[in-house]
Amino acid sequence: MEMTAEKKALFKEQGYLKLEGVIPEHRVAQGIKKINHQLGSEGMIPGGDYPLTLYNGYYSYKNHPDPFYASLVNKTPIFEIAESLMGKGKLRPVSSGQIALPFPKMEDRASVTLSGHIDGMGGKKTKVPEGEFWRNFTAICVIMLSDLPEPYMGNFTVWPGSHRYLESYFQTNGHGQLFEDLPRLRGELPHGPVQITGKAGDAVLVHHQMVHAAGPNLSPHIRYAVIFRLNHVDIQKNGTEVMTDIWREFEGVREAALI
Repeated sequence: MEMTAEKKALFKEQGYLKLEGVIPEHRVAQGIKKINHQLGSEGMIPGGDYPLTLYNGYYSYKNHPDPFYASLVNKTPIFEIAESLMGKGKLRPVSSGQIALPFPKMEDRASVTLSGHIDGMGGKKTKVPEGEFWRNFTAICVIMLSDLPEPYMGNFTVWPGSHRYLESYFQTNGHGQLFEDLPRLRGELPHGPVQITGKAGDAVLVHHQMVHAAGPNLSPHIRYAVIFRLNHVDIQKNGTEVMTDIWREFEGVREAALI
């Protein structure tokens, strides 16, 4: 997939970019086999690595050490594409991935809601203290290992344009009260939720400041995906300053805007 100026402009405008067919079929099959083997041999930890009360019906294995998962980014076109957004030599190779499996729910569409967030904000139900913000990635990469032809199949969900909206919010308010303000802000975002559809082998790159969520899985099937947090080489140096300067770690996007 060639990263044209038009595609970079699309990423800048909407805050995410869908990449079709970037993972070969044999790697998709190998990923599903590895995950199913682990579920069958080690069993399911209730709630994954999160408290059961927060993530019942969702299996999550963060920072899986198997190098196969890291290779899904480092040894596929995804790395070059993400690097073209951040700038040559500015993307760190990943060392692990998060296995993310939303299990089917028994509800219907009328009874579920889509409620987005951004990672790292402090609050009562997070690992981050209230009033603080922990930032640990430049972009999210979600690799689909399942076909998701329609919404409500556990689709990764984004609120397009929310990255730009929150930049303005943070410039005015800082980030300390986001957890309390977000319920109100959800109704003010420039676009409603988009549940991303696609095929196994597709991927999505998402700006770090995008409001996002794991959509409800009302299908009969487990949704298989591996999620990565991609880091710019200067992420520690930049810290939370990029929340009010959202393209600082996207040199390729800044350059495309000048063409």
